[in-house]
Amino acid sequence: MDGPLSVMVRYSEKSRKDNGVQETGNSSKPGSADVYDPNCTSDLSYWYNFDGLPNCSRVASIAASLGVDTSSYNPLLWFADAADEVGMTDMSMLATTITYDFDMFSATLVKSSSETDVFEKTEWGRIDMDDLYSAPLYNVSTDERDTTEIRISSNPGTLEWVIGYYKDEQRGLPGNRQDQFGTSPEAYDYIANIIMGWTGSSPTEYLPWQNYNPGYPGWDNSRLYYGFYSYGNYADEEAIFGQITYNMDKFEFTAGIRDYELSDGFKSENYGVFYGGEYACDDPDQTGPDGISCGEESGSESDSRPKFTASYMPNDDLTFFAVSSAGYRTGGNNAALPYFCAEDPEAAASFNRRYTSDKAENTEFGVKARGDGFSINATYFHIDWTDIQIIWHRMDWMELLL
Repeated sequence: MDGPLSVMVRYSEKSRKDNGVQETGNSSKPGSADVYDPNCTSDLSYWYNFDGLPNCSRVASIAASLGVDTSSYNPLLWFADAADEVGMTDMSMLATTITYDFDMFSATLVKSSSETDVFEKTEWGRIDMDDLYSAPLYNVSTDERDTTEIRISSNPGTLEWVIGYYKDEQRGLPGNRQDQFGTSPEAYDYIANIIMGWTGSSPTEYLPWQNYNPGYPGWDNSRLYYGFYSYGNYADEEAIFGQITYNMDKFEFTAGIRDYELSDGFKSENYGVFYGGEYACDDPDQTGPDGISCGEESGSESDSRPKFTASYMPNDDLTFFAVSSAGYRTGGNNAALPYFCAEDPEAAASFNRRYTSDKAENTEFGVKARGDGFSINATYFHIDWTDIQIIWHRMDWMELLL
């Protein structure tokens, strides 16, 4: 629109549905893929990590027991899976941008609000059940996010500047949960008694503290062996930033900084056969049933990241430049290790409940040349990445046990 005020409002909805096995071969889910070894034979043990050939004999053994001829299959692509997986995600977002031109400078407000609803059925039979039984895990969650940015910037000129404020609020709503159950009494017995070794104890001792029926296909509460319930989580980031640029005839210098504060936390419970000997969040005296692990953590941090650039343009076709800048990924909190990993010296030595933001410092020198029918960009850069964040998975811990 004409005039100093400009307004843009956008609303969007997006739905995604996935069906089928998505993790054949390489996978982000630990242990999903077989590691091919040319020494694998069908007469080796059914167990993973046995016979000195980790993760290689399982598919060959199952195929042989079913009378399947695998001679025409590429062993690098062998994959055993008990059931297809399903994923459904619905996201809605409202975004608004308002800009006002004050002649000497302009101000912009950018605000967005979004909600994401997820329903997933994944298959963990590869890890939990050694491919003997299906192990469906259902994940149901709703997350909300609100972001606000206010930016004030000067008009182009010899001296240019930008100052701003940013806030990001993320919320995982209470009631987000995961549920996993054995599809038969034999499957539950396998994970509870053979894998976890609860032989001699009543399996019902380790069922969750709440009895409900979510209506999943094949659901049987008496065979639930892993669950997760969230009382809510949050992650907030607040930052102020500024940048100033000085333009000369052939030189340009820029200096900027971003100062930020982070706060985040969660309260949740894991329950089932993996958590014997632990107790619920509302059971400080440990008088209730065990098999419920309370996870509650929060923390905060603050820091700043600088930026410096310089460029020299002797003519319209040649530019030399140098950059020194730093970026980060926000920190956060980890849930406690399950009891069977907490005493593992390797896990204990490398595990922390609180992890801080990482830092990537970039130093860069380069040249850009342009001419009739050609362009050349040449750059040298060095990145110093410190406090690298490492992702742990629940089933990675299970592999330590197995």
